[in-house]
Amino acid sequence: MGSKPQLALLPEKRSTIIVVGTSVRKPAAVLRHYLASIALQELQSNIVLKPIFVAANLAPEAEAVLREWTTARDGEVVRGAPAPVADFADAGVDSHQWSGSAMQRVGAAKDRILARARELNVDYVWFCDADLICGPTTLKSMLAVGAPLVTAVYWTRWSQRGTETRKVHAAPQVWLRHPYELAGRGYTEYEFRARLAARQLTPVAGYGACTLIGRRALEAGVAFAYVPGVPLQGLMAGEDRHFCLRAQALHLEAVAAPWPDIFHIYHLPADLAKAHAL
Repeated sequence: MGSKPQLALLPEKRSTIIVVGTSVRKPAAVLRHYLASIALQELQSNIVLKPIFVAANLAPEAEAVLREWTTARDGEVVRGAPAPVADFADAGVDSHQWSGSAMQRVGAAKDRILARARELNVDYVWFCDADLICGPTTLKSMLAVGAPLVTAVYWTRWSQRGTETRKVHAAPQVWLRHPYELAGRGYTEYEFRARLAARQLTPVAGYGACTLIGRRALEAGVAFAYVPGVPLQGLMAGEDRHFCLRAQALHLEAVAAPWPDIFHIYHLPADLAKAHAL
């Protein structure tokens, strides 16, 4: 009789691998805050962060900061497609000025990260924009939700044009109806805002910038490429909108997790000065 097959020994504990990354086009002063907050995430010993970034028209100092930090953590920095300097601006009193080509290019860069994550057979991808300072429990909090797609909520004053008689209130980067409506799914805007302010988990239709993508969603085929037939006017040109539309079509639930503390370095240089004081 032949010998009995031997069972392979299982490791004492399996590592959970999480790719963290995004397309990066920020100055070195912003990147240092961002990368420091990623490094300070409080995680269980079996969780391994694998940084993968796409460098998009970075200044030499910023690229050096990114590459040094990433290399020290066995990560990867991929050079992005060349882009006109004027197709994106993040200085001024109003929201960032995006061109359609810039949004499409960022979507392609994020899809490169997703493709690499699938090659590595990782457990999660954490897309975290490079102008965020995430509290140390941000990733731990998102992992605890257990949904295929989890987005950590933060609030931003998209414009600085407030006056004594016209206040500009901060708004979340999650929404209930596309392209950016804070009412729907049975909630008024007030109820939705109140729910997020009370830090209650809430299913959402739209989200971006700080999103945890689980293996189920990775295997289902989530992507940032434009969905055919969807008009590309205004905010619908944003790659995050098309990611959300595709995820909905794949029947993947997205949950907003308002528990983490996140600061958005949105208006330069004013928010950068605030970041130095954190």
